[in-house]
Amino acid sequence: MLRAVRFRDQAPEIRAWSLKFKDAWLEQRFQDEYFDTNLQYIRIATILGAITWAAFGPLAPLVVQKGSLARDAVIRYGLGVPTGLVSFALTYLPNYRRIWQPVITGAILLSGVVWVMHRALVDAPRPDWGYAGNMVILIFAYILSRLQFRYSVLIGVALIVMYNVGSLFIIRESTDNVIFGDYFLLLTAFIGSVGAYVLERSTRLLFVRERELDRERGRSEGLLRNILPEQIADRLKQRDPAMEHGAIAQAYGEVTVVFADLVEFTKQSGTTDPPEIVAVLDDVFTRFDAIAERCGLEKIKTIGDAYMAVAGVPEPREDDVEVAAQMALAMRDEIAQMRWPSGDQMRVRIGMATGPAVAGVIGQRKFAYDLWGDTVNTAARMESNGIPDEIQVSEAIYQRLGDRFLFSDVHVVNLKGKGPTAARFLLGKNGSA
Repeated sequence: MLRAVRFRDQAPEIRAWSLKFKDAWLEQRFQDEYFDTNLQYIRIATILGAITWAAFGPLAPLVVQKGSLARDAVIRYGLGVPTGLVSFALTYLPNYRRIWQPVITGAILLSGVVWVMHRALVDAPRPDWGYAGNMVILIFAYILSRLQFRYSVLIGVALIVMYNVGSLFIIRESTDNVIFGDYFLLLTAFIGSVGAYVLERSTRLLFVRERELDRERGRSEGLLRNILPEQIADRLKQRDPAMEHGAIAQAYGEVTVVFADLVEFTKQSGTTDPPEIVAVLDDVFTRFDAIAERCGLEKIKTIGDAYMAVAGVPEPREDDVEVAAQMALAMRDEIAQMRWPSGDQMRVRIGMATGPAVAGVIGQRKFAYDLWGDTVNTAARMESNGIPDEIQVSEAIYQRLGDRFLFSDVHVVNLKGKGPTAARFLLGKNGSA
């Protein structure tokens, strides 16, 4: 967690010459990703190394004395080609990702040693034959091997030293020829080193930006999933941008809506400091959210001190009425344990109704997942016409739950827009059931 914060708050530092991240954890993540991205190219490079050694075979008669052709073949096909093939085979080791750069570096340096041996044992009158081979190995190291800067530079220096030691002290070439060869080798090494440095630095900076982008994308998706149900968030991400947001909507044959409202909230907020009353409200709704998650309901919204949740959306379920009843009882029990900052006991009114509804996403910039229909209105009216510490439910709730829960006798409430309506109070679970 601390590493994630440090990475987010400031750009990770890169060492000037080695180009390694100073954060060891981040460096390891980069190395792993770099290996996974380049493994197929590493394998191709090792095969190309073997092919390169073999490909010079047909050219040997053009530059090698006839008496040295046999030694050329032994060195070329007995050492050069196997070096590439063994390097390829090593890429399938289980722990290869931890050793691949030293292994490839060793294989390239071994090729340099083999080339010095070839020039010492095989008579080839052309002076450019020596440094030309070293240039091929250098190009392979800088371009094809996918080695990082510090390894490729090490190889460049080592190969130039090998060329000079071999040419001056083993093969005994003229100083002019060695200087001529050094010019091309140093030029190749310089261009290759600069290219390797710029490429690796760019790759590392891109790695950092991609991680930052992934983090921001994850944060945005997390926020979206906090606002919308997971299934709806997924649909919204896949939706055609040309479509209206309102097109994400679905009709449900049955849902169960739970409304809860804190009693005397207006009075308490008038005598309590705003930060304190907001903290209390946040605590209440956080507890309600936990109950909703535990019971399997979807929180729809809060309006002031009112809380609305529903069972049966976005995925229909057969036990929507039962789980909604369990949530309502849990909410009532939770509030019974809480007090206002004034010390007064908290109380809540709860209403429930079940029936058809329509759910969908509204908004162009600020998305909201909402629920509409007569069922929603009935649940809201059951709450507003209820009494403190009671859960008032529609008759349909009673008919669905039967004897699994305890209810009061039926009574009639006059609901706005509906008139006299039969209702009951949900008392608790039936212990015998």
